[in-house]
Amino acid sequence: EEEQHLIESFPGIRFICTTEIAGQLLDGTSKSLSIENARSSDVEALIANSARLYYLESIDLGQLFLSNEQFSALRKAYAEAEILCRLSFYGVEVSSDTNTLVLDGIQISDTGELDLAVEFLPELETVYMSDCGLSNEELDALNKKYGDVRIVWTVYVKWFDCRTDAIDF
Repeated sequence: EEEQHLIESFPGIRFICTTEIAGQLLDGTSKSLSIENARSSDVEALIANSARLYYLESIDLGQLFLSNEQFSALRKAYAEAEILCRLSFYGVEVSSDTNTLVLDGIQISDTGELDLAVEFLPELETVYMSDCGLSNEELDALNKKYGDVRIVWTVYVKWFDCRTDAIDF
């Protein structure tokens, strides 16, 4: 109680406080946290204690699945930290450190979740989107929009089809 009051009263000062998260004692200088069997309550505790754990650079929540809202709140609390967990986009579950997202065959009418995927997955390089219900023009616009993330889809011309990442055809 007293520590929290000091932290709130003097936001420009970093107090070194000991905090317990998932049974682990962390002080304000801790740089990494790994919770093998993390639970949602651990995420809530991390968010609530972000003012005490400002040096965290790495948060490993193992196989814990987070909703986009939970992940967004955790990222807001630890903007500079690498966060490892499980996320879902259009029903496809991936690790937050994945470099590939496969959305082939999933009907997509709103690209909002794709925007989140590009934002939330720092290692993302390629998104496969063949037969997802978007036109070639829409997919090309997404490819240009995301810059460093390549959108790959299949172009169909009469009896011939070609993926946009094909080298030889």
